[in-house]
Amino acid sequence: MCRNRCRDLQTHLGFQSQCRLSATTGKSTGRGCFQRDRAARPVFQDKRGRSLKAGLNLRVNGAEYEIPEQWLGRRLLDYLRNELRLVSVKEGCGEGDCGACTVFVDGEPMCACLLLCGVVADRNIITVEGLAQDYRQRFAQLCEKHGGLQCGFCTPGFTMMSAWLTGGGTETGKDSLDKLVAGNICRCGVYQQLKKVLAELT
Repeated sequence: MCRNRCRDLQTHLGFQSQCRLSATTGKSTGRGCFQRDRAARPVFQDKRGRSLKAGLNLRVNGAEYEIPEQWLGRRLLDYLRNELRLVSVKEGCGEGDCGACTVFVDGEPMCACLLLCGVVADRNIITVEGLAQDYRQRFAQLCEKHGGLQCGFCTPGFTMMSAWLTGGGTETGKDSLDKLVAGNICRCGVYQQLKKVLAELT
């Protein structure tokens, strides 16, 4: 679900990532080229084919930050953690499957590991740190009540999805809760306890 939203967003915005050829092999570096070959950086274009340069902004938790040019083609996950120190955004799988890096982009839950900074420029991004304090406290209290906390690594992702659910992001009910939980991986296996938390919140 998260992976589909990220793909749809990038398609809707008309962004394209064109990776240059490797300086050493002359072949396309493919996925993750800016990790394996730092000389190969993606070129971003808008719908009219114009290259995007520095000067774009990120709106995160109500504050606005100018995106350095070197960050346009890098993951939103890394920018949030390394530059803004918003460490609630976790990297679990790096492929949009575990939900640990879930953030809101214009109110929709998406995986920060699948989004590039240039793609989400000028959009409203919310992390756990940007949620209301009373809501976070309520969620923590219910997790303690129902035993929904173990190692805590998946907790930020579940917190974001529960906030989306209680905010009217989707219909409530057993089937909806099952689908919601299915998009977040808990390595400790406390899914039933987390379902109780979500059910009580709604």
